[in-house]
Amino acid sequence: MAVSTRRPVLPKMTDPPGETMRNQWIGRALCVAAIGVAGFAGPVQAQDYPSKPITIVVPFTAGSGTDQVARGMAQFIAAEFPGASVVVDNRPGASGIIAAQAVARSPADGYTLLMTTNTTQSANQHLFKKLPYDPVKDFAPITALGKGGQIMVVNPAFPAKTVGEFIIPAKAVNELTRLLQDKGNVEIKFGENQASFSLLNEGSFSVLLTTKLIEGNYPNYRQVIPGEAKERIAIGREEFQQALRRAEIMTSEKANSVKLSFGKNNLAITANSPEVGEARETLAVNYKGKEMAIAFNPRYLIDALAALTEDEVFFELVDELSPGVLKINGPFLYVVMPMRLS
Repeated sequence: MAVSTRRPVLPKMTDPPGETMRNQWIGRALCVAAIGVAGFAGPVQAQDYPSKPITIVVPFTAGSGTDQVARGMAQFIAAEFPGASVVVDNRPGASGIIAAQAVARSPADGYTLLMTTNTTQSANQHLFKKLPYDPVKDFAPITALGKGGQIMVVNPAFPAKTVGEFIIPAKAVNELTRLLQDKGNVEIKFGENQASFSLLNEGSFSVLLTTKLIEGNYPNYRQVIPGEAKERIAIGREEFQQALRRAEIMTSEKANSVKLSFGKNNLAITANSPEVGEARETLAVNYKGKEMAIAFNPRYLIDALAALTEDEVFFELVDELSPGVLKINGPFLYVVMPMRLS
């Protein structure tokens, strides 16, 4: 909606400032606030723009890579419009939220621009429960400035010269989990059909574990991760884990599932086994969506919760038949497949 009204505001520019800098830009774009378009008083003709200073808001500190691109862009805009005043406004903090919110709340007149990155427009909506701006609806994209590759670098003294990947049996993974200590180093070597792990602890104690490799390609696990959750529920980790443990007592080999029933501000955890009996646990949660019931193997959820230390976890759901995703405010994602409700 905003793009069509804004194209004459900031005429299209022929090229970014310099091919050398272009290769260093990593998928950044300039965006202009889209709110308030309906109340915008009449179209601005291209020849009237700019009639006042243009501000480029940068979500990171002065001297950062994004800031350098913004300042190069400011020089380019000033050259395109002789006499124009272009200001770079650094507003770092909160993963770019401060800058993005400021632009989203500014008048939709084409004079306040946001130097976006994948953080403000993509990552934040998955890392934060609620954003004070909409990455799509609150902005109208003007242009992509460039793209770049990603590289892996190590200290020159590091012995590895190539990047490799291999698949090891689950039994070897379990053994490594048991042997790994909080401190120490692990030296990994692998060949065509086997790999070795040398666990070097701070003392003289060391362990060498050798395992065969599994041939073939690792399954594309990303295919089972839901693309977009319809519900995201915050739950106390310890409270959730203990409730699942109590409900698990009433499961059996034939009936090894628990049902999670989400209602208004309530989560009911039930288990029913003819051989053992019935269990019901209730937790107070912040849930405003439609009523939903979905079943899981409680052991899979308990194992994931036991591996975490955070006080709060986030359970993301799409519907009763799609996988559930357990997340925290950090680099952790756990997918658990649902079970059929009887």
